[in-house]
Amino acid sequence: FFRVLWKWNKGVKTCDSPMMDEQKLVLVTQCCTALFGADANARKQANEQLTPLCRVESIPQLRIILEKANNSYAQYFVSSTLLRLVTDQWNALNEANKTELRAWLLNIVATMGPQMERHNLMNVIQVLCRLTKLGWLEIPMCPELPGDVHKFFLGSNNSDHIVIGLVILNSLIGEINQVAKNHTLTQHRKTSVSFRDACLFDIFTTSLLTLQRIRADPSQGASRLCEQGLGVALSCLTFDFVGIFPDDSTDDVGTVQIPNSWRAVIVDPATLQLFWDLYAILPPPRSTECIKCIVQFVSVRRSLFVCDDERKAWLGHVLIGMLVVLRKKIGLDNEENYHEFCRLSSRIKPNYQLSELVSAAAYDEWVQRTAQFTVESFMNWQATSSSHFFLLTLWARLIASQPYLKGDKPSRLEAYVPDITQAFIRSRLEMAAAVVQTPDCIDDPLENSDVLTTQLEHIPVLARSCYEQAGPSLLALMAPIMQEFQNGTSITQVTEEVNKKFQILEGQLAWLVYIMGSIVGQHGGGAASAEAERTDGDLTASVLRLSQIVMEKRVLMPGAMASLTLRRLESAILYVLQHFRRVHIGESTVPTSRAFTRLHELLGLGEDHMAVSNLMVNKIVSNFKVWRACGPIIGETLHLFSDLSCAYSSGRWLLKLPSIRYMLENHHGPEFPFLEDQLNTKHRSEYYRTITNLFFMETLAEPAFDRFMLPLRNVCHSLEGIVQIEAFRQPSVKRAVIGLLRDLRGICGACVNRKTYALLFDWLF
Repeated sequence: FFRVLWKWNKGVKTCDSPMMDEQKLVLVTQCCTALFGADANARKQANEQLTPLCRVESIPQLRIILEKANNSYAQYFVSSTLLRLVTDQWNALNEANKTELRAWLLNIVATMGPQMERHNLMNVIQVLCRLTKLGWLEIPMCPELPGDVHKFFLGSNNSDHIVIGLVILNSLIGEINQVAKNHTLTQHRKTSVSFRDACLFDIFTTSLLTLQRIRADPSQGASRLCEQGLGVALSCLTFDFVGIFPDDSTDDVGTVQIPNSWRAVIVDPATLQLFWDLYAILPPPRSTECIKCIVQFVSVRRSLFVCDDERKAWLGHVLIGMLVVLRKKIGLDNEENYHEFCRLSSRIKPNYQLSELVSAAAYDEWVQRTAQFTVESFMNWQATSSSHFFLLTLWARLIASQPYLKGDKPSRLEAYVPDITQAFIRSRLEMAAAVVQTPDCIDDPLENSDVLTTQLEHIPVLARSCYEQAGPSLLALMAPIMQEFQNGTSITQVTEEVNKKFQILEGQLAWLVYIMGSIVGQHGGGAASAEAERTDGDLTASVLRLSQIVMEKRVLMPGAMASLTLRRLESAILYVLQHFRRVHIGESTVPTSRAFTRLHELLGLGEDHMAVSNLMVNKIVSNFKVWRACGPIIGETLHLFSDLSCAYSSGRWLLKLPSIRYMLENHHGPEFPFLEDQLNTKHRSEYYRTITNLFFMETLAEPAFDRFMLPLRNVCHSLEGIVQIEAFRQPSVKRAVIGLLRDLRGICGACVNRKTYALLFDWLF
């Protein structure tokens, strides 16, 4: 049949409507079936024989195949080919061809749609909508598609036609909302705005009428009519109304720019109540779609409301709807519903001021039940961890707005935030234990820096708002765990059970240290209070004690250096030092923080920043030796070293430390074995950039620079003595060359002005 089909294709010359007898249709159908079959040779031959049909001139033949072939593969081939032709060969079709093709597609959907398989019907509808979108501004018939759908589909008594009509509208909204690859952003915006003004509101009201029918007859909740009705409503509400956010219109943009012409329907409480009612009666995933629509309602722009009273009334309806869900836990046993409800909660504050929330009649109960819901969510972290970000976002935004709260009515946030903070911290400790006990069932956020950063983003705001409670609470949680950790370091016989216990303790300590670091690094505007600075000192002192235990005892235990949890704990300690440096030893900070006084009282350090800086440098040098075989730890340590020395004033302070003086004089010596480890080759440039930057802060004298470069000169001389080309293929020589070039690259990176570059240039040449 391939040979017969080839002869038939060879005879296709024009786009005149050809006749296709039954034999040819059977051959094409067989070829389409082979194209999607398992036999690779048959697929290749079928592709070669069907290629002539993938041209604009062959559209009439494709139409005949779709009309007459009952084969699913043939329908899929034709619909996908038409979509590609309409998209890629748009300019090759004249207006008459486009208009005729549009009418034919609409007829095919109406007559064959109910019998077609769902994916093939969706493909044909996509072709129709793509053609409509591309021709919206140039073909008069294209903007009439929504009207045709209302007339021929939605007005029908056939339920299948009504569903197909909604599918067309939903697909059309999605097609208009995304930029076509052969459209500029300006063309897209013109099309989008024209569609919004001419059709979108009518489509939205149609979806509301459909949903009202479903509310009156809940038995249709599982039907495709319900699915498509909610889909159309959600597509309308997430539409890019301004035509400039085509990629983000359905995500958390923040404010929904509903047109003024929609105001009467949007602000009508009955519209919002419709979705609350549907959420209560529909099963998932339809109920999830309802919550998504409510999220968009909550996010409508402020200017849509004509007065404050109207806006307050609207907010009251939102809070009451949320309270009904919270009181009865409606739908919250479903994970998707739970997630969307948390997302809804996070949208409250960005769109309403705290004073507006506090003045609402339902606020007191809402804040109490939301706090209880948040605590329960944290304690049930196994099922709700993906939603915690939204809840933390809500509370962080509420707390951040409290200083600007006007009026006599209190926000009562201080009554709930300590419990929420405590619940979050305890949930992380439980998670650390569960990750070790059931490693295949739980993803550890400590393994993913992005997830970890997200979880730590808002907790400092909560903790700082109740620092007098959160600080001591953290220390109380950490003390027994650290004591047990210290006691365990005296064990001489390390069994599998001991290793597992250490993994749990190290995971829990890592979480506590990360949380402490994020809190210490969170400084509000203006000067911090004396008590807050002292608490910073308490938390930092606890971490420094833990660091001492790790470096003096834990790393000496058998197999300790291979422990992933110990590496994560070390990363957490460096995280704390980095945040403490930024807040208390930064370029713009005054080194008189009371945190230094507290560190002096607890650890016996000096009462100024120099003692802490010296401790950090000693920690950096120790890491270079102890963790030389762990590339990530070396990288984080170098990052701390670089940040500590990059600022002019802090760099000048470091030059006064004996450890830095020794490092400048012995930067390439055996004291820094990590330089010789192949895993750390990529870190050599950053190390030498930092060391050279410190050197240039002290002097620009050429003799001193020659002494500084002497170790590298010796490497050059040793390489110069190699005369056999084969010797350069030896691994040791390769490492020496690569290391030398990376070192020079780092030194060159520190040469940021004419004088320093001239020193390096003269040394090289």
